[in-house]
Amino acid sequence: MTRFGSARNMQTVVYSLIDFFGTRDIFALDITAHKLFEIEAYLRKPRTLKRKHSSGGEMELKRAGATTAGIHTFMRDLRLLFNAARDKYNDEDTGKISIAHYPFRKYKIVEAPAPVKRNLTIEQIIAIRDFEINFDGRMKTARDLFMLSFYLCGMNAVDLYKADKLEKGRINYNRSKTEGRRKDKAFISIKVPEESSPLIEKYFGKLNSIYTASTGLGRVISYGLNKLTNAINEHFVKEYGIKLFEVVIEFYMARHSFANLARNVCRFSKDDIALALNHIDLSRKTTDIYISPDWSIIDEVQKGVLNLLKEKAQSITSAVSQ
Repeated sequence: MTRFGSARNMQTVVYSLIDFFGTRDIFALDITAHKLFEIEAYLRKPRTLKRKHSSGGEMELKRAGATTAGIHTFMRDLRLLFNAARDKYNDEDTGKISIAHYPFRKYKIVEAPAPVKRNLTIEQIIAIRDFEINFDGRMKTARDLFMLSFYLCGMNAVDLYKADKLEKGRINYNRSKTEGRRKDKAFISIKVPEESSPLIEKYFGKLNSIYTASTGLGRVISYGLNKLTNAINEHFVKEYGIKLFEVVIEFYMARHSFANLARNVCRFSKDDIALALNHIDLSRKTTDIYISPDWSIIDEVQKGVLNLLKEKAQSITSAVSQ
């Protein structure tokens, strides 16, 4: 899945280069430092693109100007593509160098801005969980999978899509994002808590038969969470005169919020939270060789966060009933 995601990024780069140059015949020598500055200026401006419709006709797509974060990602991927071309066509051993120039020496990729904190409060998590959805199937699916991710220590959507191994009340899987970059293949074992049981029964091992690819599931989740944000805000404005969410709910917020609550409210150590998130500390990589993973540590972090959810929900219920 990670390689597939990278391939899609490269496809985006290629299509944008075709739009910029106005031709599909683009050579390495066309990518100069001067051109990179022009490409950046082009991407930052709003533009209208022409694409062929499946029916054979043409359609127009309007694109907003890229943000600094978007420019960073695009140029990073273009550099990867350019480096891959140099590796393929240059042979330093024989002295046959087909691509001698390197435009990224003069053109420096803009730094990515600091990521926006995507943490939700425990009250917002409860509002997402308890919001009544009557008819919208995609909204309900998005909300259910968001909560399932939260219950399962921030499990990614692609891993929910792929996972199908449930053994002795635990989900054992390899995290797709880092599986190919780690010797342990990013393996992790997560306990299935009681809160998640109905959702596990409804979705686990079934998503890959409902959606032909994880990208299709991702689109459903994005659409559903967008609608859910608007629906919850409309409800809160009507009932209390306030908007509960200032930004659209994103799926990754379940993971960010789980980690934030585990650290800043439950006071678990960063090392234990990193284990629960299936992160690896490069500074302790050698030490990790000698230590067997203890999944009960993850269980404790998970239990602490979910107990916090229960306690806060009970206090809200008590306050409302008084």
